[in-house]
Amino acid sequence: MFTVLYNPLQARRVGFGESPRFCNGFLTPHKHMNDLGKSAATRQAEGLAYIWWFGQVEFDEPNWRLIVGGRDVEAELKPLEVLAFLLRHAGEVVTKEELLEAVWPGVIVVEAAVANAVAKLRKALGEDSQQCIVTVHKVGYRFAGALRRKSITHPVPMRIDLKPGAAVPGRPQWRVTELLGVNPGHEVWLASHTKTSEQRVFKFTPDVLRLSALKCGTPVI
Repeated sequence: MFTVLYNPLQARRVGFGESPRFCNGFLTPHKHMNDLGKSAATRQAEGLAYIWWFGQVEFDEPNWRLIVGGRDVEAELKPLEVLAFLLRHAGEVVTKEELLEAVWPGVIVVEAAVANAVAKLRKALGEDSQQCIVTVHKVGYRFAGALRRKSITHPVPMRIDLKPGAAVPGRPQWRVTELLGVNPGHEVWLASHTKTSEQRVFKFTPDVLRLSALKCGTPVI
């Protein structure tokens, strides 16, 4: 029913450059990639999604829902995407460059964006669980805690369920106002900031597993 992915007491640390595999239910280093190393597109096509547990945390990956100590915790999308990537590579050292490529694909952002997302993630996880996110000096980060997961069959919806006035996923301060276009695999919406009234254009994919492809809002001039 449940799979123990990583237990630091029974599996040695996975070295830099190594990829994980399963051995007797625990994570051990291996040079070949398994499902943890598959691209987001491959996981999406195969419908691979998980619910994760560590410490007092439950992370519902398909719905980007974070529960800490039995209570829902509001968190932005990017920190949750960082968490998902670290969990899928539990025990590995994940470089800042890998996180930038996985969480901000095709978007030029400063390296500090990773540290900022990790800081928000640690705050959301709370004092007891944030220690699982270990900083590897000048390299990146590593998830280092006992971990369980349950696989879920995740069907791909034909269309994203957004209506005018709805919040942009992961960015509650932005509200979509007008549908600008519908194309195979994504929708384009105009959104407005609730406080500043600034307008931006957002692109969304219809599958929650592909929300990592959510484009940064483009300012409307």
